[in-house]
Amino acid sequence: MRILLPTICVCIAFGLPSWSQKISFGIVGGTNITNSFPPFESTYTGDSFGNPPSLFQHLTGPRTFILGAAVEGRIWRDFSLEVDVLHRPMKAVVISTEFLPDGTTRVSRLDQTAVRAWEFPVLLKYSLPASRFSGGLRPFVEVGPSFRTQEEVAGTEPSQIGLSVGAGVAYHWRRLKVAPALRYTRWARESIYPRYATKPDQLEFLTSVAYETDSGSRSVGSRRLEIGAVAGYPLTQGFREMPFVVRPITERTRYLVGISTQVNLTRRLAVEMDGIYKPLRSGEGASDPWRFMVITWQVPVLAKYRMTTSKWAPVVEGGPSFRLAGNLNGYNPSHYGITMGAGAETRTHGLRLSPAVRYTRWAVDVSPDSGRPTSQRTNQNAVELVFGISF
Repeated sequence: MRILLPTICVCIAFGLPSWSQKISFGIVGGTNITNSFPPFESTYTGDSFGNPPSLFQHLTGPRTFILGAAVEGRIWRDFSLEVDVLHRPMKAVVISTEFLPDGTTRVSRLDQTAVRAWEFPVLLKYSLPASRFSGGLRPFVEVGPSFRTQEEVAGTEPSQIGLSVGAGVAYHWRRLKVAPALRYTRWARESIYPRYATKPDQLEFLTSVAYETDSGSRSVGSRRLEIGAVAGYPLTQGFREMPFVVRPITERTRYLVGISTQVNLTRRLAVEMDGIYKPLRSGEGASDPWRFMVITWQVPVLAKYRMTTSKWAPVVEGGPSFRLAGNLNGYNPSHYGITMGAGAETRTHGLRLSPAVRYTRWAVDVSPDSGRPTSQRTNQNAVELVFGISF
């Protein structure tokens, strides 16, 4: 349920604006006001190997720059739905003091990025009626769930779900909108002992700059651009079974979610490009020492052909796929492959619904050091059940 819920919310977030004619796209930037980590101290008593007693002071790190993208669609009158994708570094400072045998101390300071997190707020917004204000200003309030993932472990594992509330004011000038806001998020409790816990109460100052459009003005050349979301379930494992290993890899719940764009070239022929977040996750529980994650972002570019013009039209698709990876943990998934798929497509109430099964054959993994082919550690064959919704 923890994985299914954010997937459903992202699909709803992109789908609901489909009933609206107005939608805005933009960038979001800002910084955290509260600290990312609570301060604490830990001690080490020394050992028989000559390592001296030490005091470790874990201090709150500096503020970091938050940057991302936002899409917002009006649902009904003064209500809208906004989805953000935010890159949120969380830094900490550790001061180590060693008490040497000669009575002196040795102090070292380590400024470290404890975790590079990605946040996905899904916010219901209410803007006060424009008739009450002049000069293009409209105050607003917002509330909704926030989801979070991370690129590397680095001794922390932030909770994946929280509740966000915020307030701000939007300035409208023609099709541009600038909206500074304060946003508070209460993150769920982290059960990650003995790792370092992050601070559950986070207050951020964010400003978005967005461009507002409607369904009739989105186009690429003379062709209409469709925008939506894609989500699904990988039917095959992401990690390859390795011979002579101490313990086989047990994968956690698999999922994929992302955004989708499509341009219709003719009545039957179209080109679709997706940006898909697909983590490869291992481990059975928070205390599992084999628990780790390899983050991948996939970008398939697919030619699609509708075989008929009926209400539910069979569709075949194919094209290259590209892949970026982070938080490698000794893995380095190949960066390109070939994707083929088959499914169906229908239109209802201004929406395009497109379930499909996709198969991707990835190239051989390469060494992160030399860039040459290495032992295959990820599965070259990937079969995925996907569902797209766009407008």
